[in-house]
This record gives sequence, structure tokens and C-alpha cells, in this order.
Amino acid sequence: MTFHVDSRPVARRRHRCLLCSRTIHPGETYWQQSVFDEGSVWAHKTCEHCERVVVTYCRTVGDEEWMEEDVLDWLRDDHPALFAALHTGWRFPDWETLPMPFESRFEREDV
Repeated sequence: MTFHVDSRPVARRRHRCLLCSRTIHPGETYWQQSVFDEGSVWAHKTCEHCERVVVTYCRTVGDEEWMEEDVLDWLRDDHPALFAALHTGWRFPDWETLPMPFESRFEREDV
């Protein structure tokens, strides 16, 4: 049996985003997923930008489960500009943060 635990804590120390590998700095909110599956435990930390990518990917493919490689392949094939932005750590050259991709799952009317 598999159990998923989602949380959105505020970072108290630095973390690394699973998808874009950028540093999540103290004070930033991030998405943490913990998965317990037949004696194995995984924990993923994802920045808010990448969380929106994952949520949109899951909604598009119609599945709640996702693998990092599948999300990156989908983003590269269907949204190349966002794929490039992901590889910059969601930052402009002057280090200002890029706008959020896609809409938030909390902003949607039908949720």
C-alpha cells in the first residue's frame, strides 16, 4: 500500500528543487511530497514554479503519479520556452525571478 503526504512548509534552511535543481532559500514556500511504499520512503522538495509544472503535467496526462523524467520530457516537447526557463532556475539573467508558469491549482475555478 502506498501513502502520499503533501505539505507546503516555509524553508528554514536551503533545499534543492527536484526538477530545476535551483536552491530553495530560507523563507520560500516549497512543495514537499513524502511517499511511503512497501518499506521504502521518498521525499521530494519542489519549488513553487516546478510545482505548477508538475500539477499541469498531471492534469494534462490524467494521472496523479509522476516521474521526473516524464515531466521534463513533456515540458521539453510541449513547452520548450518553459523548459529553457526551468534550466535557468526560473531566473532572468539579472537574477530576478521569472513569472509563475501555468495557473495555480488553487486559482482554478473548478477545483
